[in-house]
Amino acid sequence: MTLSRDLKFEDFMTNVFERRPELLKGGCRSEYTWDDLNRCLFGWDPSDGRVRLFDKVMVPFEAYTELVDDLGTQRFRLLKEELYRRLDNGATLILNRLDLKCPQVAEIAAQISGLIGERTVSNGYACFGGGGAFGHHWDTHDVFAVQLIGRKRWKLYEPTVALPLPHQRSADRKHECPQVPIQDVVLEPGDILYVPRGWWHSTETAAKEESFHIAVGVHTLKMRDYATWLCETVMGEHISARRSLKWENNEFEDADFVKAFEREMFSAKNLADFKQAAAENVRQETCFSIHRSQSIGRGASLSINSPYRQAASGGLFVANGTKVAIDPVSARTLKRALDGELGNLEPREERFLKGLLARDLVRLIN
Repeated sequence: MTLSRDLKFEDFMTNVFERRPELLKGGCRSEYTWDDLNRCLFGWDPSDGRVRLFDKVMVPFEAYTELVDDLGTQRFRLLKEELYRRLDNGATLILNRLDLKCPQVAEIAAQISGLIGERTVSNGYACFGGGGAFGHHWDTHDVFAVQLIGRKRWKLYEPTVALPLPHQRSADRKHECPQVPIQDVVLEPGDILYVPRGWWHSTETAAKEESFHIAVGVHTLKMRDYATWLCETVMGEHISARRSLKWENNEFEDADFVKAFEREMFSAKNLADFKQAAAENVRQETCFSIHRSQSIGRGASLSINSPYRQAASGGLFVANGTKVAIDPVSARTLKRALDGELGNLEPREERFLKGLLARDLVRLIN
């Protein structure tokens, strides 16, 4: 599965991201089938809590699994008959973190991550008709809904809480959802719908009509995270931040603390250090190549294995939680690979790039 090369994301972050929904017709080129999904389910241990069934409410785990003895080891398995029965009657199968089980889904999530420069994860949703699954709700992260099989109808409504944080959920505020949708679309295979966090939405499938889509969730760094990081790593150097709060005094009078925090907040170095720390904390999975058959031929293109855009300037970059320093010659080779401008590789260049692949520091773009 690949994103269409026709997609233009140059102005997406400025004009669309966190501002309004966007329908990208034919944005994903995919031949994903139910057999692909079946292969992901084979051997999936449901005790990890990521295989769920929703039928108006979450179905209890024990209703569609059983504990079996497997040569002296106990494990859970899915009960196919019960799973199929509930799906036929309108339940939705939820596969959380499908990007960790399915290489095709992981590739789509990685491509979206690379385009927008943010971390992503993917959940899968399979159903076979039966109307809407979750009712009207908002998500606390941005979502790219990628339709892979069948069709699904989406209704989108104006937000009533702008850019909600994880604790600001819609469950207790459903009465606030506007009555009239501002967008009513049917996604077909290959379509992508971007839904900003906080936008009310509902989905439904026609009776007996199959549908499978993935929701690529975008998890961004927020100003709140930066402020928290400052307090934990930088502000301790200021005596004003180390002073005790007086229990009997409810008037905040420490102007020194406010001035110090403002200076640190607007420091370009602090912001760069915060982003660096975030990049060093990211681990991203890539596909295995045990037989080491990955070839880097003429015209091949690589990307740094990080959700955050980096230029590897000065021979230094952060990939998969690792700070990497390389010599100027290798830096030029890497830049050509990132730009998709590799010609014939010298043996030294190929060994260098294959070494980065083996260490999970770069990924080969299909």
